[in-house]
Amino acid sequence: MTATDASLRPVSEPSATPHRVPVQLAGPADARAAERGPGSPGAASPGDSGSVANGYPNSHSNGHRNGHAPDDAHGRAILLALREGGAAGPDAIAVRLGMSRTSTLQRLRELEAAGFVARQAVRHGVGRPRHLYDITPAAQRSLPANYDGLATTLLESIAEVGGDTLVEEVFQARRRLLRERIRARFAERLGPAPTLAERVRELAVVQDESGYLCRAEAPPSDGGVIELREHNRYRLKVSKTFRWRPHGPVMQFFRAEVVPDYFRGGFDGEGEQLMLVHGEINRALAPVFNERLARIGADFARQHLADQRLPEDQKQPFTMVVGLRSWLFGPFRDLRRP
Repeated sequence: MTATDASLRPVSEPSATPHRVPVQLAGPADARAAERGPGSPGAASPGDSGSVANGYPNSHSNGHRNGHAPDDAHGRAILLALREGGAAGPDAIAVRLGMSRTSTLQRLRELEAAGFVARQAVRHGVGRPRHLYDITPAAQRSLPANYDGLATTLLESIAEVGGDTLVEEVFQARRRLLRERIRARFAERLGPAPTLAERVRELAVVQDESGYLCRAEAPPSDGGVIELREHNRYRLKVSKTFRWRPHGPVMQFFRAEVVPDYFRGGFDGEGEQLMLVHGEINRALAPVFNERLARIGADFARQHLADQRLPEDQKQPFTMVVGLRSWLFGPFRDLRRP
């Protein structure tokens, strides 16, 4: 199924400013307990829940039960870390979870064998390629998330019945309902005059309960910015063949807001260029050129992924616009003979 513009709309809007509520399903402490293995303090023992294989309680030999996500804290923490932070190498994951590299790499291989993580070799300069691990759709489905079906089948059905206008009306109604429910919850749990930090902290809990892996982070002292962050990477729910709906809301926004700002530059900076090529070619070759352009875009996206861990002073934002369309400039088209 190909996703549409409507499927990219967020189903909730964090309508507050942000505070850190580490609402965390499995953290470094739990992961360290898992690494110690059965029989250690804080770790599951064989007598607790049946057999233990590779440190995974109640599992098969590959550490996963009946195709579900790992039951142990470390395996689950790895999946959550990848979903929150994106693709990463074993060293980065080990540092984030406070684990040894050897143990982390062993669990990553087990997760890969079970189909919960995918490994990709990324070349960066001279030398051996780096291996990055990322969560797979199968693992994504096993973790808290409750909006994928809504974002695909339901919204596409609404759009088919009433078009984009009805979709927008549905979201407006849902926003009103969410505001009313959140206000009622604030009144029940926080009392008549909660502080901003208290409201944001409670909102983070509400969003986390809805499957958004929400965190609220407050500055160490009063007067700073409070940040509310949702780490659930919904892009994994978007079809790999996703395309903008022709003349849909995303394309309209792009034309109105992005195109003028993007092409306002001179394309004369370091590493920049602008190229427009026109010609008449065999219709059958258009898909071939489209495939080549798609590969260029994929290469650019992979490089962005590989450079995420670089220091900020070594990176620079670039945007590549790729398109191919059967088109002739209006004045030239008017000059053509019928």
